Amino acid sequence: MKKSFLISIFLVSILYLSLRLYKLPQKMTFHLDQGLHLLETYNMVKNKKPRLIGPMVSSKTFDGRGFFIGPNYYYILATLGIISNWNPVTILVLLIIIELSFYILFAIFLKNKTNTVISISVFLYLSTSSYLITHSRFFWNPHFLIPLAILELIFFDKYLKSKKLIYLFLIGTIFGIAFSFHYSVLLWSIPLIIILHKNNILKIKHLLIIFISFLLGNLPFWVFEFRNSFYNLKTIFFVFNQSNKGSDISIYYFIFPFLIPFLYFYSLFLNKFYSKKILLNLLILIPLLFNLLFLIKNKTQTPQGHPKDWTYLIQQKVVSEILKDDCPLDYNVASTITGNTISYDLRYLLTTKKCPPMAIEDYPKSKILFLIASKNRPPQTETVWEVKSMQPFEIVSSTQLTDDYLLHKLKRI
Repeated sequence: MKKSFLISIFLVSILYLSLRLYKLPQKMTFHLDQGLHLLETYNMVKNKKPRLIGPMVSSKTFDGRGFFIGPNYYYILATLGIISNWNPVTILVLLIIIELSFYILFAIFLKNKTNTVISISVFLYLSTSSYLITHSRFFWNPHFLIPLAILELIFFDKYLKSKKLIYLFLIGTIFGIAFSFHYSVLLWSIPLIIILHKNNILKIKHLLIIFISFLLGNLPFWVFEFRNSFYNLKTIFFVFNQSNKGSDISIYYFIFPFLIPFLYFYSLFLNKFYSKKILLNLLILIPLLFNLLFLIKNKTQTPQGHPKDWTYLIQQKVVSEILKDDCPLDYNVASTITGNTISYDLRYLLTTKKCPPMAIEDYPKSKILFLIASKNRPPQTETVWEVKSMQPFEIVSSTQLTDDYLLHKLKRI
């Protein structure tokens, strides 16, 4: 590789890391999904019981029914959790570095397909995207579709060149793994079939290899389906047919599975104009300028999905306050600053400190409740079940967390 390309990769990588790691504990998201999924993963490892399915798709439930993704998300979190000693910040740093390595791989792939200028420009775009920077500050199952899309694209290119069936097997396996993370990747099958058909390689043998490897990529999920009369597939059709939630399509349904293929074909398009410097520069600079504008505009310090001033550092402060006099007995935690009254974030942090709260259904049995609340929501007038089930109680202490949030210690009378 040319020295200029390697230097460019190094400089953009430094920029990538700087934009994501700067004040990460203050800016990272560790809230409902992150706390719940990491807690379930932690318990899976602790109990030595591998799961056949992953988390429920909470945004697509209807009439008390919901469906689940595959378990690969939990397996990845388990691996990272063991490596990081279950530290959420370290897990995020590892994911950021892993993502960077895949972006570099994509840049090298693009350089071989186009040229240095275009590949570095795409790498720079990915590194400075405000949307991707925000999403890099929390772990979430759709995020894994970007590195998997890069692998899928590379193996697909190798298969079209060599026609070796091992690459077709890898295509199907990556497809299955990606399906385990999010159902939207089923849309990959459309361009896959079209391209194979145009290259006259869409035969029964090829389809069979893709189908078998697709099943292997998400094997535990399909074992669960066979054991449970295809519960998830039936529920998906039920939810999408009976509920208006089925038609609710968020932007991430398209960004995470299709960003990499789009940038690949956009790069091939740019390469056609390589000799026309002015047009090429415009087509490259316009997306980068948009990135710069969004970076300047997006100066919020509140983590994605968090209430104002509720950060990972404050969560750690709460945990320290709860544990300052050793692990309390028969206690529980709750929060009224968001709809997440169960406080999965705090439950996870306390559990990994070897001081787990009582179970969610055991609020009426708890002798002590640690409640995070705004100043305008005093415990005495609180109506949520987690607090009402403690009545009658006395307020033992109230600790100031931020200008608006208090940590109340309630004791059942």
